[in-house]
Amino acid sequence: MSSTSKSKRKKSDLKRIKREAYRGDITSQVIKDNIEESKYIIYQFVRNNFGEEEADLVENLLKNIPIYISYSPEDQDRINGCYANSYNEIYLVNNFVKRSMGTVDLMHTIIHECAHAISNKISKGLKINTVIEESFVNIFAEMCINDYYQRGGIIKTISKKENYEFQNNGYYNRHRSYFKEGIFTRSMMYLSRIDGSEMDLFKEYFFGSKKRFLNELIDLYDRDILDIFKNSINKIRRIEVGVMNTDKYIGKGFKDLSQVLMSLLTLDDLRKYDSEKRSGLYNIENNLMDNIYSKKIDMKLEKDLYRIVGLTNTKTLQEALLKLSRNDIKDLLSYWGNEIANKNFLFEYTGFMKQLTDNWYKINNGELSKFNQIMPLIGTIPIELFETILKDNNVNDFQSIVNFTLKYKIINNEYGFEYSHNSDILLSMINEKIGLGSDFNYIGGRGRYESKLNLSENMLKAMVSIKMPDEWFQRIFKIYGQRKASVFNEDIYDSIDVLKYIPFTNSPLIVKNGLMRIKEDIQSCVIAKGVNDLNLLREIDGLYSNERIPVNLRKLNDDVETAIINLAVNGYKITNGEEIKYHIMKGDFRNIRIEPKLDVKKLNAFVGTYDTTNILFNLVMEDFLQSIELTDNDENLSTCMKLLNSDMKDKLNISDRMEKRLCLAIQNEISKSRDMSGELKNIMNIISKKHISKIEAYEKLFPENKESRSIDLIRSAVEASTYRVGNRQIIRSEDLLKEGLKEKIKDDYGISYE
Repeated sequence: MSSTSKSKRKKSDLKRIKREAYRGDITSQVIKDNIEESKYIIYQFVRNNFGEEEADLVENLLKNIPIYISYSPEDQDRINGCYANSYNEIYLVNNFVKRSMGTVDLMHTIIHECAHAISNKISKGLKINTVIEESFVNIFAEMCINDYYQRGGIIKTISKKENYEFQNNGYYNRHRSYFKEGIFTRSMMYLSRIDGSEMDLFKEYFFGSKKRFLNELIDLYDRDILDIFKNSINKIRRIEVGVMNTDKYIGKGFKDLSQVLMSLLTLDDLRKYDSEKRSGLYNIENNLMDNIYSKKIDMKLEKDLYRIVGLTNTKTLQEALLKLSRNDIKDLLSYWGNEIANKNFLFEYTGFMKQLTDNWYKINNGELSKFNQIMPLIGTIPIELFETILKDNNVNDFQSIVNFTLKYKIINNEYGFEYSHNSDILLSMINEKIGLGSDFNYIGGRGRYESKLNLSENMLKAMVSIKMPDEWFQRIFKIYGQRKASVFNEDIYDSIDVLKYIPFTNSPLIVKNGLMRIKEDIQSCVIAKGVNDLNLLREIDGLYSNERIPVNLRKLNDDVETAIINLAVNGYKITNGEEIKYHIMKGDFRNIRIEPKLDVKKLNAFVGTYDTTNILFNLVMEDFLQSIELTDNDENLSTCMKLLNSDMKDKLNISDRMEKRLCLAIQNEISKSRDMSGELKNIMNIISKKHISKIEAYEKLFPENKESRSIDLIRSAVEASTYRVGNRQIIRSEDLLKEGLKEKIKDDYGISYE
């Protein structure tokens, strides 16, 4: 045996030893059911699309592949799973599994890793490259799930809501791993769909020969595809766990493939692409194909413009527009219909379209009545021209900005390429007019950013229709223009406080729709962040109509269970745990209450247990400060005094907002009280006034800055989580899986929380 092969064998053995050190058997029945149903779905897909013989091969392969949980620190939050080819094992990563058990996301990962096994053990030959391999197994998972639904199947191990969604809308491009690699591969495969050889290529890749697969690609693309692979795609590889060097090379791959497809695909081919993007067994929609389609439209439109105004020789676009009449525009509209408008709403606004709209605006000397004649054809305008129009027409108030935004449909399509960028510019304009704060001057790049919270037409219509103080405007707008997962809970609370004051029942429909949209936006932030504050869910659920908030109820229930147990073992036994669980699993957050209420002794249970109990702290605090007996007995007053102690504030990570609310609640209750004879009550009256004055003075002196506030919040959370008390007992969610621990907790503390 050569030294090289010995070295590879040694590395493989070391890798296996390391894997085995961090692996665990699957004990959860939910995960076991997910795995078995995933294997069944794979078998059905292969049998229905590739043949009985291939299905038998898959069945025999998969029943001999063990699947484990990976507890490796290297894997957590970096990957979802992996297939270990050298020793034919699949690993599902613990943190991902905890978040995703009982969902289609876990099933996608299981099928993805099984597809790697099929590619490695059944198909002949080495993988073409990492991009094709990872993209193909992702597409394989997508096709398996869609095929199952399209044949009337229902996945038993996921929620009814997910089943309903996928039955009606399909399971398309939901999984975001290897996203850029997928853009390349899905675009590359579209030519085989036009050619009619698409499924034959997939069959060859997974069940035939990868060499023959490559030859079939060459038949479609000539040797251009080999050049693209050689010059960029083959250079993309995994450089460490969960990290690829994709960004370094994929741009050239996109550019080269785009040039080849531009020459091979006709406008009718691309119209077919546009009409069936989200159909079939997998989603082919992506920016690369959109841009090719958009450029083909531009090329045809430019020819049509010259033809319709009678210019036979190639002239400038400006000369063609000078001759363009209203009837010519109508003729163009009768041919193109909504196609040009739809592409401007959805795709990147091209250089040609910018040139066309700019020239049309200049030719008409900025006269909007004439300029607007072209709007039915083009649908919307570039944001740069929109800014010019506002400037030329001296638009200086919020109402007018919104009116022009609606007229020119600047954020009309929330799935559009320009939507997020346009929203940022609108936020900046609104900030300039009504003073939202310096945080709103950031303008993000162009592209689809689903993770960002952007403005919407419904939201703006409502904000224009409601008369409110500038401070309220600031609180609502504060959550927009940033990543949903980065929005501070305090800012969400501020928005909710404003929404509570706006009448809903008797408001016009336009206001109701806008308010419901803001509520949905708030919900999307909480979902993106993950629920770390049950009170925040209760506040959101209490707004307007009682629609279910789509959070992971199983994980939420587990986190609350862990908090209740940690509070109990540290001195605060919550007596209505079963009731809390019932409301959580029903998605009824607005009716959750905790018994008994907070007092000085129970407060100590939160100290030193922040990581495991903070999900309940604000809920307990809110119930306490809303108590009608807040200042009527010495025990409650002592609790208030301890909460306002600066040392306790640090230990419990109490926000300025919560501190201020507590002080205002104290002031409110004291103002209603006729009895001010108690010494403690008088002391609390003075202390709460001082705290309010101090907070308000600080707010005036140091206007909020998102970056510095983020650092402060992170620091305070870390301090709270690392604070240690000698007799603290910390029980983690994974500890509850240990045999006998739940029984011991039940015996010692009377808590039964299954």
